[in-house]
Amino acid sequence: MIDTFDRAEQLCIDAVCQQHSKKGIEDFGYGNGYVYEREEIARFLTQLENLTLKGINVVILCHAQTRKYELPEEAGQYDRWELKLGKKTASQISPLVKEWADMVLFLNYKTHVYAVDDKGKKHKATIFRI
Repeated sequence: MIDTFDRAEQLCIDAVCQQHSKKGIEDFGYGNGYVYEREEIARFLTQLENLTLKGINVVILCHAQTRKYELPEEAGQYDRWELKLGKKTASQISPLVKEWADMVLFLNYKTHVYAVDDKGKKHKATIFRI
């Protein structure tokens, strides 16, 4: 189990920087560090695929975040859930992970609000996993 992939991404960045004697991913210049990161992530997913071919189930957990999204043909924006990965790498790394996976699942909480007084002016909320 990889818990969590967003942390694994940071470890990958650290390894790429160490391998090339750089202090940070931006030190490569003109986005080259992100190319190295994408290649390293692809190699990592290939290694995980080799485990699945041997009959070992692999589970990757990742945090999620909401982002504003707007379709050109629609009026207004809406929030959608995405994998929580680096701001400059999410568009490259997220598709690699999603395409590698057999299933991409999402767990959310459902909030129930209920009145706790006779007049219905005071409320409490409980959270349930759905």
